[in-house]
Amino acid sequence: MDNRTRTRLLLLVAFVIIVAAVGLVLLIGTGDSDDEEEPSPAVELVQEDEEEPAETAVPTDPAATAIPTQELRLIAVAVQNISRGATIPPEAVELRPWPFDALPFSHITDIDDIAGRIARVDILSEQPVLSSYLVDSLDQLSAVGSDAAAILPPGTVAISLPMDRLTSVAYALQQGDSVDIIVSLLFVDLDEEFQSALPNQVSLISAAFGGDSEQASSLNLTLGDNISGRFDTRRVPIPFLELGAGSVRVSTSLLDYPVAILPSEAPRPRLLTHRTILDAQVVWVGDFPTDGRLFEEVASPTPVVPADAQQQQQQQQAAEFPTPQPPRPDIVTLAVTPQEAAIVTWLLEARVPITFALRGAADRSRQPSDPVTIDYIIAEYDITVPRRNDYAIEPAIRSIRELIAGQRITLGSGD
Repeated sequence: MDNRTRTRLLLLVAFVIIVAAVGLVLLIGTGDSDDEEEPSPAVELVQEDEEEPAETAVPTDPAATAIPTQELRLIAVAVQNISRGATIPPEAVELRPWPFDALPFSHITDIDDIAGRIARVDILSEQPVLSSYLVDSLDQLSAVGSDAAAILPPGTVAISLPMDRLTSVAYALQQGDSVDIIVSLLFVDLDEEFQSALPNQVSLISAAFGGDSEQASSLNLTLGDNISGRFDTRRVPIPFLELGAGSVRVSTSLLDYPVAILPSEAPRPRLLTHRTILDAQVVWVGDFPTDGRLFEEVASPTPVVPADAQQQQQQQQAAEFPTPQPPRPDIVTLAVTPQEAAIVTWLLEARVPITFALRGAADRSRQPSDPVTIDYIIAEYDITVPRRNDYAIEPAIRSIRELIAGQRITLGSGD
């Protein structure tokens, strides 16, 4: 057998092996096809301009299982975060399928109706773009309300509170921040009936009977001076004379004698500080613009023309006299729930001091906190109250450094 004949024989054997392998694969596939495949849920995609779909035909085979159909519709959805007042580019929006039963009101089905328009509110990625979110120009915002109302989160209302340098984190608060509200309350004891601060003023009434035997006796009542304190008894030494045989001796005896204990100063209120409203959004710092517009279109940059020598001299002279800075804001507007708005109003009416605590940009936690009193501080930090001594330093320490809430901080001590 020559080489050519051997080569042909090998090719024939290889061909037979390949044909046998293909036949085996086809045989295995035919056996698996006898099993019924599980039907996958059908999804029906409906365009906006189509009519309501007809009812799905009922299978004639009673053994077949009915497949539920979920109707979807293509609507415009943001694929990136769109800032308030920004012009929306076409690539920022895509048509995505959305369940027909959950279609938002005023949804949009054509990207051309969105491209080039201005976002009236912040639109987050994967959020449907609604026609109520869009305006053709910022001038139209006045026709649909103020910018402040447009940026309020759903379910919130805006309310304004006073602030200063100490209560506003040194004027760090800016629009879009989140803050917690800390309040401080002073508690005093009241007379439940009079609703006045204790102690009550007490007046002694002296009674005397007048008249003679021929006339009926009369009762005369005399109102004494007011006493703000409490009545008590103290053991007081009372002197008395002892008469002896040809001698007189002075002795003392301890007797319980009625006294009036008066306070040395007005009652000291009890201070309590607590964190109340959490995660309130800062809507605006300072007074709102008179036209209510918070966002302005960015003007195109004007080409800068090189200044000549005279203009440079004028600019240098003007730089020597800096432009006066506007005063710091003294009011802040927050977005809170309606109930929290009522709480803030009560705090303002009660003249309760309010401090704002700035939260981290990504912090949305609501960890509980405890009310802080002098007892809490002593227990929390294991403070030992100093004992009384029979010595002290001079001059007497009657006050420590005081932080005065206002436009300045004064560190000093009083006499």
